[in-house]
Amino acid sequence: MAGGYWDVILITFVGFVALAAALLIPVWRFLSREEQYADQFTGDVSRDQKEGGPAWLGDVLDENFEPPADE
Repeated sequence: MAGGYWDVILITFVGFVALAAALLIPVWRFLSREEQYADQFTGDVSRDQKEGGPAWLGDVLDENFEPPADE
């Protein structure tokens, strides 16, 4: 009779571990991918700050620009 309990416990434990792995592995892979993108983005931002701002900002802002006078 005691052997029946151990079978149920073992099957339940293995099923729980399999379900946890099935649910958590995709989340772990997604977070790893997002961390790589974040590291790349941080490197880009850091490089832009060292160079004086993002590349697109230099096209938008002109140092000699004067706003139009209000009439």
